[in-house]
Amino acid sequence: MSHELRTPMNAIIGYSEMLAEDAEDDGNDEMIPDLEKINAAGKHLLSLINDILDLSKIEAGRMDLYLERFDLAQMLEEAVHTIQPLIDKNSNELVSDIADDIGAVRADLTKLRQALFNLLSNAAKFTDQGTITLIGRREDRNGVEWVVVSVTDSGIGIPPDRIDHVFEEFSQADDSTTREYGGTGLGLPISRRFCRMMGGDITATSVPGEGSTFTIEIPATVDALEAAKSAQETFDAAPDLSTSGHPILVIAGDRDEYVPLGELEEKLRSLEAAELVVLEGVDHFFMTGLAEVGRNTRRWLGD
Repeated sequence: MSHELRTPMNAIIGYSEMLAEDAEDDGNDEMIPDLEKINAAGKHLLSLINDILDLSKIEAGRMDLYLERFDLAQMLEEAVHTIQPLIDKNSNELVSDIADDIGAVRADLTKLRQALFNLLSNAAKFTDQGTITLIGRREDRNGVEWVVVSVTDSGIGIPPDRIDHVFEEFSQADDSTTREYGGTGLGLPISRRFCRMMGGDITATSVPGEGSTFTIEIPATVDALEAAKSAQETFDAAPDLSTSGHPILVIAGDRDEYVPLGELEEKLRSLEAAELVVLEGVDHFFMTGLAEVGRNTRRWLGD
């Protein structure tokens, strides 16, 4: 599925870049803005595809950690350099305050970097002509070394009653934020799950109109066994429906899939089984692969 989704989008992005270069060489300047829009839309869709694939892997319990030792200060500096164009786009200033003793860490470099990029890009997007501060520290907590990386902005902020919603899939602070700034509402939830898989977390504080602070905290040395336990806990973090008191429908198919109720009848018709199911009163609907039906049903309904 990964290749089937990513390869066509990469082709669209690549060909749009080639056509833009050809148009520039041939002096067809009037074509360049449209080609740039195609390229930007392709990159946006590819980013969305990547997020959805990451989320599906996490929820299926198939997201792996690749632990390695690396220089955290160097990674942070590279992230600052990469994100600088986004910082400049809204005339913001980026202040970096990385402790000299932050040292090396053993973690998943790619996932930690992705989480940091998400925090920095969000800060850049929601701040206009302001200041974004990146702080990195190493702390001793009961004999265990942790690294703490925070991103603080002077942007629009988040209302207190909406702060938890930013960590929910496909959710942002409010609808007006989505309309004005765009986004899918997947970046923060995925970043938090990555950090929790490594035994850490992402937390947030905010004051509307003054700005927000998002903080990544992970052990300086991620233990493989503890990481595996944290990954399983992340997988098991689906809502407990066993005591909801509402009817739940589970259908075994050839793949894992969550289907919104609005698509239930169409999905069942495609299986030629609509007449076998009573739809009235069903509040939750899941389709699950045959190999996973036992485990997933226990996860959703309780043992």
